[in-house]
Amino acid sequence: MQFFHMLGLVAALATSVAGLPQDYKAGASRYFAQLEAATSTYVAVDTPGSTPAVTPVSPGPSASGVAFSASIVVSNPATATPSAVPGHRGSGKVTMENRLNFPLRVESASNVPGDPLTVPHGQNFTEYWRTNPNGGGISIKLSKEGEGKSVLQYEYTAHKPNPEDLYWDFSNIDLDESSELVAAGFRVTNSDPANCREFTCPPNCYTCAESYLKPFQKRSRYCAIDVDFYVTLGGIQPGKCPTSFTL
Repeated sequence: MQFFHMLGLVAALATSVAGLPQDYKAGASRYFAQLEAATSTYVAVDTPGSTPAVTPVSPGPSASGVAFSASIVVSNPATATPSAVPGHRGSGKVTMENRLNFPLRVESASNVPGDPLTVPHGQNFTEYWRTNPNGGGISIKLSKEGEGKSVLQYEYTAHKPNPEDLYWDFSNIDLDESSELVAAGFRVTNSDPANCREFTCPPNCYTCAESYLKPFQKRSRYCAIDVDFYVTLGGIQPGKCPTSFTL
């Protein structure tokens, strides 16, 4: 399929801020947020034909003093509502749970680099689908502090034919084999597993075939735009490293 070939080509551009094709115009509802250096995190949701409403939500310990242009929330998974409830559609977002034994560095980039956020062990990072002003995709870069430019990337682009679509992938292209993220492994679940792929890249599985490993591969998937994703980093049981990609 031509679309997936194009995604593979763009994923090869390791220095780009979003590894998804420029010609897929993002048309989903835009979400905006900022984290205040105070006791509350305020999330403003902009939906078509409405005035953005600001709603306070419980902040995570790392929220203080960091501002974002994306819709980003840091929360404690013990008190947060689960993001991926099988059989239920959601609001359209991805939540990253940090079960690593170190703080997780997160940067959500569009046409410009994002402001980095540190998510402590046991905390969650959530981003509602947003659009790239230049029509491209979004890259959420995950790394350990001190590992330089070695990043695991969750990439997505949202656009609005009928029905609304979300194309997404994981990329190891910019991830060093020696990274502690590789040693820890990760798992992807979602709120619509009957129609949207779930998978696990177990610990020490650098060649996990569910992620982009090199240019020109077909590693992108389609899901409905209102599906919620839940990504668990660390705390993954050892298992067989996937050797083939399943759409």
